[in-house]
Amino acid sequence: MSGADDQERAKELARLWQASVVPVEDEAVLEARRERLLPAIGGAIARGAERRKRAERFRRVTRGLAVAAGLAVAAGLGRIALSSRSAAPHAEGRPESGVVAVSGVVTLTHESRTAVVERAALSVGDSVVTAVDATAEVRLTNLVHANLAGSSELAVVTPVRSTHRVRLDRGRLDAKVDDRPSDTPKLVVETPNVDIVVTGTVFDVDVTRAEADAPAKTDVHVTKGRVAVFRSGVFVAAVTAGGVWSSEGLATAVEAPAPAKDTASAKDAPAKRGTGVHAVVAAPEVPAARPGLPSSGTLEDAELGTLAEENALFQRALEARRRGDDGSVADTLAKLLSRYPGSPLAAEARVERMRALARAGRKDEAAREARRYLAERPDGVAREEARRLVMPGETGD
Repeated sequence: MSGADDQERAKELARLWQASVVPVEDEAVLEARRERLLPAIGGAIARGAERRKRAERFRRVTRGLAVAAGLAVAAGLGRIALSSRSAAPHAEGRPESGVVAVSGVVTLTHESRTAVVERAALSVGDSVVTAVDATAEVRLTNLVHANLAGSSELAVVTPVRSTHRVRLDRGRLDAKVDDRPSDTPKLVVETPNVDIVVTGTVFDVDVTRAEADAPAKTDVHVTKGRVAVFRSGVFVAAVTAGGVWSSEGLATAVEAPAPAKDTASAKDAPAKRGTGVHAVVAAPEVPAARPGLPSSGTLEDAELGTLAEENALFQRALEARRRGDDGSVADTLAKLLSRYPGSPLAAEARVERMRALARAGRKDEAAREARRYLAERPDGVAREEARRLVMPGETGD
């Protein structure tokens, strides 16, 4: 079929289409159809709008929850940070005092109520008792860490001119006291017969009785540092590292000095724990009462504000002696003696300075120091040594 025939055929079909009759639907049928379709279309539009509203509300709620969760997390982190900041000074500054049962039965009496404890806070007025096979750890703020042995009884009492004060009625206390310098003693340990004043050291105290109704005996051993022992407010002994002091025979030692002994022999005497051997600076060398310390009463009435500095100067001199620096020993002890002439350490400081000057070859100064010692303590334990320095080649009583 040619192209002309195709065109003709198309024209014919167009004429036929134009001539055809389009049937017209009945108006009632159309109206019924409109009544069915229009509500359906309106309902579909309404349902779509509702779905969009619900989706928008969900998005708003989700965003709100996300913001609230973020704020809650931020607030929680803020509280944690604030808690950490507020807890840190407490932990590093002055943590609470407390007792921890390490083994056996440990009882705590607080406000007249006694109970077996594993861990508890400690306050003034409380007392701790350990059974025969028990041990406990005791902490007094951040200054004193101690172990309480079996069959011991320890009470926390009101401190006076000291940071902490405890009473050991029986048993054994091994303590470590913070050694940073302070104006007042960090701890005073009361026993039935003496008070032990501690500025910073490692030491132990043992209170025993031969029989239940026998007088108590107090033994003190110092591992590091130095402690001072007082009886009724009067200084009786200073115990240094490695030294042992016992209250056995204390009454006669305080009332009348023991016979003089050669200093070298005293220095060489073994200071063994449990032997009752006194430290070199124990009771036989009893100085006059220190200014500010009462001749009667308790140590609570004493002025102990300079004890820490006196201790620090003496320890500095001992360190210099260990280094072999006799010049520093002499100079440091001269400061101690000039600043605190009534110190409980004065007698020992003068002896140590006298020896340091002699070792350094400063014989004239050593002789002057020896004369001062003899004038102050003619019956002192180092009198023979001092006389040899004053009168070389001569000895005698």
